[in-house]
Amino acid sequence: MSETSQAVAKDITWLKQHERLILGLSLLFLVFFLGNKFLNWRTTRDIRQEAVAEKTLTDQKKQNKSFADDSATQAQQNIQLLRVVTLEIQKLEGAIQARDTAVHEQQVKDQTLPLTDLVNRWELLVPLPPGDVQASPTGATVDDNGVRKTVSQLEQIPALVADVNDKKAIVTDREKQLDSADTLIADQNKQIGGLVVQIADADKTCQAQIKLVKDEAAKSKKNWMLIGGALVLIAHAVIHAGVL
Repeated sequence: MSETSQAVAKDITWLKQHERLILGLSLLFLVFFLGNKFLNWRTTRDIRQEAVAEKTLTDQKKQNKSFADDSATQAQQNIQLLRVVTLEIQKLEGAIQARDTAVHEQQVKDQTLPLTDLVNRWELLVPLPPGDVQASPTGATVDDNGVRKTVSQLEQIPALVADVNDKKAIVTDREKQLDSADTLIADQNKQIGGLVVQIADADKTCQAQIKLVKDEAAKSKKNWMLIGGALVLIAHAVIHAGVL
């Protein structure tokens, strides 16, 4: 038998003797290979999940910021409108009060005016041409024209009173609307504050999830590295023992 045939026979004998060892090592390396593939797949999946979580958080932040900005702008506009309307109402109320005070003071004066001055006041208010109302020792006389014009002026009083009451009702409604605007502004401020808190909480939650994904990926990778190192050491020891 030639030396080549002897070497081949020796190798075949060695393979038969270490058949289980070779199969075991092959299985170990297969497990390590598949585990490494799984680790790579899981890492890729975790990276994608992390990217999706970050994008979701970013989109939510943009939406919340847009809503908060719009709400803040609307609230500012409402505040400005509220100030303008409030000032207008205050001016109107001041003018009304001044006129009411002047009318009351004039009415008090009219009670004690000399008759001649009172007649002059009458002609001024209606108005009437001089002579339509005459002062006399027993009172005042009014001609036909003076009576008609006076009554015509008096006809306006019920309508003016009704107009005043309607204006007061309108002012009351405006005040209610202003109160509602105050409530709306307060609610919007609460919503803006709530959005700020939600954004902060969402950011913390997302960062925590991202950290958890990274920690799990790092832990898994470390475990597989330890397993791979252990398999190499075991394979080396087994092969060394088998060879010996």
